[in-house]
Amino acid sequence: MPIEISPEFDIPSNAPDRNLAMELVRVTEAAAMAAGRWVGRGDKDGADAVAVNAMR
Repeated sequence: MPIEISPEFDIPSNAPDRNLAMELVRVTEAAAMAAGRWVGRGDKDGADAVAVNAMR
């Protein structure tokens, strides 16, 4: 017996495959993890560079 999905949970066929908010979380997380390795080195520009690189 097939499961019926309520119309309120039906995803339109033109909906993007991924949620934009989750993509922003993923990018922010990657930047934070990359820059976190630079904590305590006193090199703000180096930390910024690796964070930006991780976001790309």
